[in-house]
Amino acid sequence: QVAEEKEKKLLLALLQTPIHEIQWLIAKLLLGIILINSAVLVLHLLGQFGPVPALDYIAFILAGSFFFSAYGIFLGFLCRTQAGARTLGVVFFLPHLLPSAMADVSEKLTAIAPLLPSYQLFHPLQSILLEGGKLAQMPFDLTYLLLLGSVLFYLSYALMMKRWLM
Repeated sequence: QVAEEKEKKLLLALLQTPIHEIQWLIAKLLLGIILINSAVLVLHLLGQFGPVPALDYIAFILAGSFFFSAYGIFLGFLCRTQAGARTLGVVFFLPHLLPSAMADVSEKLTAIAPLLPSYQLFHPLQSILLEGGKLAQMPFDLTYLLLLGSVLFYLSYALMMKRWLM
């Protein structure tokens, strides 16, 4: 969305209005979080998981959606066009997600996966849903996702303030 708004010069026009850059960025982040959480809810219901520790599960879903929304916004600011953003998204997200999803299959991927933020989301969720894990057992994972998401959000804000590729 960010790259599309940049490509159509909507973002520059929007930033000429009384809205502050941080307000627009927070709104974009919240929209991403809402969309991700809606999709997770549908997938959770379709997966027919039994009762889970709701607060632990919700905390990781929110942290993961915050990180991935901030990551997507940041990638959008790195591109001038929507096509470029889609390509960059595939280039960044695919190698980012596959090792975590395939870590149980390959020893090499098992060694690489813990270095990626997607693993810091996937592993705790797997533990909560399938093994009765608790948030108290995984503070590093939650902190890692929130901290990295905050850094990406700040970098997006910095690129916006510089009017990067607008």
